[in-house]
Amino acid sequence: RKLDFDAGRVTVTTLAGLARTRDDAMRFRDGAALLAVFNSPVGVSVDLAPTARTGFRVAVADSENNAVRMIDVDLRSLTAVVSTLVGLDCTASEGCSKGLQDGSIDKARVNNPTAVEFAPKAFGKKTRLSRGGFRQ
Repeated sequence: RKLDFDAGRVTVTTLAGLARTRDDAMRFRDGAALLAVFNSPVGVSVDLAPTARTGFRVAVADSENNAVRMIDVDLRSLTAVVSTLVGLDCTASEGCSKGLQDGSIDKARVNNPTAVEFAPKAFGKKTRLSRGGFRQ
């Protein structure tokens, strides 16, 4: 969510994520940004570099889903799409499995990530995340 403060007024804008109740069973969904579902998104990082004129990307540490999610925003069409960068799709039969596991992007696992950042180009434009220990 974004807060804009202008002349004593506050405007709240949702970039991605459905409002849900505490009892709502749906805790994970990729797809159109306003229909996506997160579970404790606690850290975000914005990357303007790849498409500064046409859009930007936001990495999200989705802590309780044990995942890092990506919001790709296209300013030309005014659309945004959420996808899972690292971690299992929690709607799959495996559920939101915890644990740290290195490997290819579809096999790697993260455990309750709390921070993400886009590394500078000098580091190969990696997305880094951490909680307790540092993983890259």
